[in-house]
Amino acid sequence: MNLLNWLRRPFASQAINPVMKDDHAQHFRELNDLLGALDKLNGNPDNNESKHNHISILLRHTLGEIAAHFHREKELMDCYGYPGKDAHQAEHSAIMKDIERHSFDAASGSVIIDKNSVIQIKEAMISHIKRHDRKLNEFLSVARPVGKLGRIAVRSE
Repeated sequence: MNLLNWLRRPFASQAINPVMKDDHAQHFRELNDLLGALDKLNGNPDNNESKHNHISILLRHTLGEIAAHFHREKELMDCYGYPGKDAHQAEHSAIMKDIERHSFDAASGSVIIDKNSVIQIKEAMISHIKRHDRKLNEFLSVARPVGKLGRIAVRSE
């Protein structure tokens, strides 16, 4: 197979979508870990500060991973010229603001997360994946990069 034929393949979804799916699975594992830590905290009358710190660390790590994932999606959308990029990124911003609203006391910077908040975060992520990421995946299944590489890919043979 020559280079131009390879570039014309719908390779974006074949190579990149599994990475995105792995990201999604990791987010849900981390959110489930957070739920488990909250259960342990609530189930133990000795709610000491180290347990709260552990939850804070888990939460901040998860939020950092979600933000990094959103950044990777933005780069994909830019690279492939995704026409729904603005709406998709607006959804990312809304999710992050919602997570921050549920998760932190802005004045003190302390974590105020509870089980219901984590469940709402998971539901927002599921909704985003079903609505916006599904459309992005469909687009990537037939997309070629734009820019210099994209111009090479669309030349006639």
